[in-house]
Amino acid sequence: MNDLEVNQFLDSIVKYSTKSSYKTSMKFYLEWANKTGKELLEIKRNDKDFAVENSLFAFKKWILETKKTMSGKNYSSHFAVACVMTARSFYDFYRMPLVFRKQEAKSIKQSTRTTSDFLFDKEDLAKMALVGDLKQRYILLVGKSVGLRASDFTTFTYGQFRCLKLDNDAPIAIGEINTIKENVPAFPFLDSDAVPIVKAILESNRDKLDTDKIIADTEDNLSVVLQTLAKKASLDPHGKRIRFHCLRKFTIDHLSALASESQWKQIVGKAISEGAYVSTDQLRSVYLRAMPSLLINGNGLKAKKLIELETALKSVENENATLKTRVDQLQKTIVELESTSKSMHKTITNLDEDVAEIKTRLGIKEKVRID
Repeated sequence: MNDLEVNQFLDSIVKYSTKSSYKTSMKFYLEWANKTGKELLEIKRNDKDFAVENSLFAFKKWILETKKTMSGKNYSSHFAVACVMTARSFYDFYRMPLVFRKQEAKSIKQSTRTTSDFLFDKEDLAKMALVGDLKQRYILLVGKSVGLRASDFTTFTYGQFRCLKLDNDAPIAIGEINTIKENVPAFPFLDSDAVPIVKAILESNRDKLDTDKIIADTEDNLSVVLQTLAKKASLDPHGKRIRFHCLRKFTIDHLSALASESQWKQIVGKAISEGAYVSTDQLRSVYLRAMPSLLINGNGLKAKKLIELETALKSVENENATLKTRVDQLQKTIVELESTSKSMHKTITNLDEDVAEIKTRLGIKEKVRID
């Protein structure tokens, strides 16, 4: 964008997807206000009557009505709220925070969702796990186990799992992870569905560095993987959205049934008061109580057996490939031998003809000598 103040604000955003959406929102805000970023800041600096705060309600209405008509696009109320929140963040960045009354803050953030998320149950997840490959089951089962946001899930490295004692009884604590969105610690666990998957991932990627990320996909691609699995498993969401966040909701729903609010929030990485934090051992006891309701494979033996069968199948496939190569080599050798045999047969035939001719000549000479 050709606006110094707005560009400085956007440059402070680390996450690419967030930066991209903020850029779109700021374009809309500048278009609506018909001002530059510098002019907007100057207006706010001189504003004594909270006019800027009140104007954001008009900005939100403009997106839903005027801008919708101008562009022919159906902008959702959720999108309009996101644009308003971006404008608010713009002022926050320049240390000019907007102040709303409690009811105003509630009103300006209010939106009507046009879509709803699909609610997984254990049967759905089991069907999806059975049709997935190792990487897909890692995303599905480990994602379900830890209950993290996609942005935090994609940060897992091989080193983080290699240092765990994966032969211990589940649940196995992964350790403290600082979340990206809220910048608060999370304390996730691997349940007995996830442990054999993680072991298989580590076993099949021994050449990877400890610092290498296990999943190199974007956050959106994690949702695409789940949608692909659902389709292969013949699950019909009936218009509802299947995305990675559905796994987080599944985990939270089952944890919150058996844990206090501060405990489940500490596990999945949501903000709680400083005094509410408890030890990892206490969290493990909480997770252990909830784990039976999270598992799709009972004690994990089905997942382990499935991996063993896949490993055996790959071994057979590799052996077949080796045998096929050997057969191809033997067939090539046979062709060469047949060609050599034909050549030798031709040579022998020629020799026989030469011998016959010599014998004939010798016979003629012998007859002449006798005469």
